[in-house]
Amino acid sequence: MKGNELLTYKVATEAHYEGVLGLWKNHSEWGTISTEQLKSWLATPYEPAFLVVAVNDKEQVMCQCFVTPSRLNTPHGERKAARVSAPIVHSDLKGGNLLDPHHPINEIFMLAFSAGVQQGIEVFYMYPFASWTRVLQISHLHGFPRFSIKTSTTYQAQLDWLNADSGLTARLCSTYLEEHNLIWRTFIAGQQLFAIKHESVWLNYKAADFLKVEVFQDDNLVALLTFNQKKNLVYDVFANTEDLLPTAVVEALKCLAVSGFIKASGVKFLGTPNLLYAFSLLKVSPLEFKQVFAAASFSDEFTFDELENGPWYLTSLE
Repeated sequence: MKGNELLTYKVATEAHYEGVLGLWKNHSEWGTISTEQLKSWLATPYEPAFLVVAVNDKEQVMCQCFVTPSRLNTPHGERKAARVSAPIVHSDLKGGNLLDPHHPINEIFMLAFSAGVQQGIEVFYMYPFASWTRVLQISHLHGFPRFSIKTSTTYQAQLDWLNADSGLTARLCSTYLEEHNLIWRTFIAGQQLFAIKHESVWLNYKAADFLKVEVFQDDNLVALLTFNQKKNLVYDVFANTEDLLPTAVVEALKCLAVSGFIKASGVKFLGTPNLLYAFSLLKVSPLEFKQVFAAASFSDEFTFDELENGPWYLTSLE
C-alpha cells in the first residue's frame, strides 16, 4: 500500500468530481459514471448527500464514499439516518490490514461518520461486504458506537404457484407514484421494526431501473413489488395489509412471468421476515449468498443491539 501517510481526508467539493469520476472508471467494480449521474445521487428528498474523499499531495482523489441522508423507522420512532456506501480505493492503496485504524477504508468511514454527526445524523447504516464487518465491529475503538450486524440468507422461490383465483390483478408500472408512498406508510405505520423509509421521487439510487409491479383488488392499488431483472431478484414487496402479502407476491410474479421478465428456474429474494412471509405460498430454498446489514445509533437515547435478534424490514437496493 503506497503513500497512505500522505493522504488528506475531507468532504468533497465540485472541484473533486473529476477525480471521483476517474476513481469510479479505473478503480471500482461498478465502472464509469457521468457527472450528471453523480449529481443526481447527491440530491435526496431530505438533506443533500455528500461525498468524503482522500486526496494525495497533488490533490488526486485516492479514496471516496457516499453519505446519503434518509429516514429510518425504528422501534424508537423515526430517526434522521444516512447510508454510507460505495467506498472506492485507488488500486495503489488496496491491500493492507483492515483493522489498522489508519487504513484508508477506516479513515474514510470515520470521516463520513464525523461529518454526518455534524449534520444531525443519528443513525448510520450500510450494506457492507463481509470483510468490512470487522472494521465496523471495532468502530468503538475509534470513539464511535459499535455497529450491530444483521445477516440474511438469500432464497430461491420456485414458480409453482397456486392456480386458485386470488381476486387480485397485477400490472407493470414504470415509475414510482405517490400512491406507492401511501401503501408504504400504511404498511409500516405502528410496526415495531426497523425499516428504511421510501419516497416516490428517490428510492436510493439504482432503483429507477427496476421493474415495478402494482397489485390491485377491486381496482384499488393494494401492493407493490420491486424486481431487479438483471439479478432475477425480488428486492421489495409491501401491501396495505400484511395478510395480502403472500397472494400479492403470487399475482405479481404471474405478471412478470406472462411478460417474460422472470426465469423458469424461479426468482431470488432476500430472506427478511417480511419477504419470507410474503413468499409463504411458494416453495423456497436457501442459497449460499448472504446479505449483510449494519446499523449504529449515534444518539444516547437508544442502541441497535436488538437489531441482531429482533424483527426487521430492510430493503437492499444494490
